[in-house]
Amino acid sequence: MPPIHYQTQIQNIDHLGLVAGMCKELGIADHIDRRAPKVSNDWNVSNGESVVGMIINGLGFTGRAKVRSVLQY
Repeated sequence: MPPIHYQTQIQNIDHLGLVAGMCKELGIADHIDRRAPKVSNDWNVSNGESVVGMIINGLGFTGRAKVRSVLQY
């Protein structure tokens, strides 16, 4: 049986996994969504998810797989 070769890709995201985890643990998106709920079902993300995305982008998540900007609210 021939050996199996796997291709591995490692990406350094520094502290951003911790930031995203703390945002989730603190319930930042949920808190914002309770205060400012979505007004349209046409939106793909909630207001809270948008704010968490802006926090992560603002802290330097600017690599190739960056969080997409929401152009239309």
